[in-house]
Amino acid sequence: RPSGFLVGNLVVRAGITELVGKPKNGKTQVAVATAVAVATGRDFGDNPAFPVTPHHEGIPHRVSWLSCDETTERVRERLTPYNLTPDELARIKIWDLPARRALQFGTQPPQQARINWRVWAEELLASGTSLLVVDHLMGVVDGVGINDTSGVIWWSISTTASGDMRA
Repeated sequence: RPSGFLVGNLVVRAGITELVGKPKNGKTQVAVATAVAVATGRDFGDNPAFPVTPHHEGIPHRVSWLSCDETTERVRERLTPYNLTPDELARIKIWDLPARRALQFGTQPPQQARINWRVWAEELLASGTSLLVVDHLMGVVDGVGINDTSGVIWWSISTTASGDMRA
């Protein structure tokens, strides 16, 4: 039976895990380390106390990263110290918010934003994404690029036996 957690007892397998803290205290770096652990199957922080639960189909997990205030290039720079292989790096898809502007609640009616999120989540599931990192949530809620009032949020995405999305 699969664990209730995707990473140790830090990130739930199907649901939302939020990482909050003061600005510039390493939230994004913790999220990067988590994304690397999930995409590679390595223990979080190389610590066996925080293992990554294997994908139910035996294939590597995929991670999608929605960056609301950093460029795709900057997020990739954050991955460099981990010396990922090309295959491991390919399992981490980075989106910047301008590319996914339709997800912003402040730029359109809330109902339409919810529909857009649902469509995107279904696309992520179809691509095999197990973990969605949103850095940072305020950028999605109202387009604010300020880090002072927000955190990093992880959505662990899975499907039930009937194929319904669970998050």
